[in-house]
Amino acid sequence: MQETVAEEEEEEEEEEEEEEETLTLSLSSMPIIR
Repeated sequence: MQETVAEEEEEEEEEEEEEEETLTLSLSSMPIIR
């Protein structure tokens, strides 16, 4: 049981990190409109 919980938490953390990276990339790649 403990191992399963730990694995689920790790997966959730990885998903959050991926979302943050995607947001950063999309913001940095957006053209600057003047």
